[in-house]
Amino acid sequence: MNREKKPIDRGEIASGMVLFGLAGFIFTVILASYIYTVSIALFIIEILSIVIGLIILEIEKRNNQAAYFLNVNIFQKEYDEYAAKLGVVKSKIRVTLLKDDEHDFQMEIPQYLWVEKDCINLFPMAQYYIKWHTSSVERPNISELRITSIPIKSILHFKKAGRVYRHEIEVPEKSVVKHLFHGEVILDASGEVIGIEQLVKTKIITEDKRRTELVYKKSRGKIKTLIFRHDAYETFKELIPSKER
Repeated sequence: MNREKKPIDRGEIASGMVLFGLAGFIFTVILASYIYTVSIALFIIEILSIVIGLIILEIEKRNNQAAYFLNVNIFQKEYDEYAAKLGVVKSKIRVTLLKDDEHDFQMEIPQYLWVEKDCINLFPMAQYYIKWHTSSVERPNISELRITSIPIKSILHFKKAGRVYRHEIEVPEKSVVKHLFHGEVILDASGEVIGIEQLVKTKIITEDKRRTELVYKKSRGKIKTLIFRHDAYETFKELIPSKER
């Protein structure tokens, strides 16, 4: 059976060279007082190892950046051609999809939104895939992107949901000065100092749980819900005011 050879990772080799050089350098400093002649040769080898390793790491970093931007450009070109082929209207009306009933994701996916032939159409924008699914070694499969087309007559309603939550939490005071000068001394029964009480401060945490829910009926009477960022409410209110709940 033929086994696929794992490609050599020059970045790992370079990192190993740097670590070897640093570790050897420390060891050689300790050894220098005992074997002076050998130490000089080791110093040279270790410094060369560190320098060459750093040079290779920098080259790999630049190569990875170049490969990443190449993948971004290729994907963007594929995206534009594919969107044009599907008839996507890159309108200024945009909403951000948070979740739907069929996919368990919690990412914010910006969507182009346009109305055509009594349907609301959604198509994911390229920026989400470039940010989260493009790297120096891979890029998204453009054929997996689909237009979501919802007949307006099948929309049951859209509504606001959730709210902004604010609550207080106590966090330890990080300032050493405050801790030393304002911390309360803890005494035992005999009056001896056994510690200093940890100072805490109150911090207000804000969680924005607002969202807009669009509920519509699919074929065979199946009810589906799309959840958008809360600012989509005003967009739907302008486009389909009769469906507001």
